[in-house]
Amino acid sequence: MKEVFGNLWTYPGATFRGITTNGSLRPDGTGVMGAGVAGQARKRFPGIEVALGQYLARGSNSVVFPTEYPSLFYFPVKHQWREHASLPLIVRSSVQLAEIIECQSKISGQRDSYLLPRPGCGVGGLRWEDVKPTIEEILPDEVWVIERMKERDHI
Repeated sequence: MKEVFGNLWTYPGATFRGITTNGSLRPDGTGVMGAGVAGQARKRFPGIEVALGQYLARGSNSVVFPTEYPSLFYFPVKHQWREHASLPLIVRSSVQLAEIIECQSKISGQRDSYLLPRPGCGVGGLRWEDVKPTIEEILPDEVWVIERMKERDHI
């Protein structure tokens, strides 16, 4: 795992961009993507909440690379949208992502890059100082965890 600073959506060189998600479905079957990175993704990729809802309806609150959005992946950090992020779920998602990366690199023979916001540390309410030590040994160097630049950093 490497740490970088910048904007998730414009950071150069990332093959895949992670969207932190929760396991909640709306009554219409769409995934709840109301705030944080998930809310940003919903605005950038119309219909993504429908695709997420389809995966969640199959019981898949797990790391998924949706075929509808080939440059993105879902990274669950919450079981329900109202809850704080779950550190055990973040660890599980990190293990799943590491396993997927290993398989993908064996199949393709190349090393892609996976950009991920600090999982659970925005709307999820966790502190990076608590999350980082639990995932840094799990996630391979192909995963870049990005911290959003503050406005003053752009000067």
